[in-house]
This record gives sequence, C-alpha cells and structure tokens, in this order.
Amino acid sequence: IMKYTTNERIAIVRILLEMMNVDGEVALEEILYFGQLKKMMDITKDDFVNGKNINLLVSLLVIKEMPDEKKFSVGLMLHQMLNADGKATVSELKLFNMVCDTTGIGDIISRL
Repeated sequence: IMKYTTNERIAIVRILLEMMNVDGEVALEEILYFGQLKKMMDITKDDFVNGKNINLLVSLLVIKEMPDEKKFSVGLMLHQMLNADGKATVSELKLFNMVCDTTGIGDIISRL
C-alpha cells in the first residue's frame, strides 16, 4: 500500500466522493469500496471532512502534482469506483475522462 500525504488523501477523498455522487445515486457497492479504501489508506475523520469541503479543482491540482506511481494508483481507485456498482454511467465516464486528462493519469495509462 502506498503512503499518501494528508493533502493527497484529502484530494483522493474529494475525487472519489465526486465519482460516487456524479450520477445522482450512491450505490451500496460504492460505499463499501470507499470503506475499504478508507481503511487501506488510513483516511481519518478529518481527511474525510476536509475532502468533502475541498474544491474539486484544488484536488485535481494536488493529484496532478503526485508522482506517476501515485497518479496511476488514483486512476485505479477511480476505475474501481466507476465499476463498483456494475454499471458505468455517462456522467461517471465523463468525470473519469476529465480527471485522467487534467491530472496526467491518462498519459500514464497510455504509456502502459
């Protein structure tokens, strides 16, 4: 498991919450997956509260500044969240593509 700074954890919380909520319905599978990530990444209550309140653009900038291996890991988390409920909606795919394009995650994936 990768170690993330507090600011990175907050940014990841924000982007994952955005993915969970973008289609207007939060599925149980998404909540369960988020719970697993919270445990794995040692996301604190403060991280969660700050993640809910941080501006989405700020979180994207934080992710953009991460080293490639962390960005790739964030991309995997988003992809898992996107598919957690078994259906990827148009709004989820648009958000995923936007995050990949603006943070450099897409460049890393394309190099694989």
